[in-house]
Amino acid sequence: MPDAVCSVGGAWLTAAPLGLLLALAALSDLRWMRIPNALVLATVALFAVTHAPCLETADLVWRVAVALVIVLTGLAAFAAGLVGAGDVKFLAALSLFVPADDWVLFLFMLGVGLLLAVALTLGLRRVAADPGSHWKVLADEAGRLPAGVGLGLAGWGFLLT
Repeated sequence: MPDAVCSVGGAWLTAAPLGLLLALAALSDLRWMRIPNALVLATVALFAVTHAPCLETADLVWRVAVALVIVLTGLAAFAAGLVGAGDVKFLAALSLFVPADDWVLFLFMLGVGLLLAVALTLGLRRVAADPGSHWKVLADEAGRLPAGVGLGLAGWGFLLT
């Protein structure tokens, strides 16, 4: 693996595309209330190319194990109708970028991001709710929330710290 990718300066090689993927996931969830598998796979591929080769085996195994736990528990929550499957898969993919020592910070960012997403969603619906809108966040009458917005905000917050 080239030193540029594994160095501190190489972090920007990951930050720019990851930031774009986070923004696309948030926009997709606002627009269609879904996060496409292509964004999840692109996020995992970005990790595989930019992070995985630079990690110690134990750290890599830890990150993959955490992602698998998120998928398994998240799919149980999806089966119970509590969360969307795309949200679960994207969170698992995003978790690959979080070192073990940074989980408290990431969970804090996730909490803040989800709260901001709730506020944004409720604000948008209060101002511009339209059952005929092509933006699902405005047309959703079931009260669902686009968690991808919270995941995107959490990821951006984590990238900027």
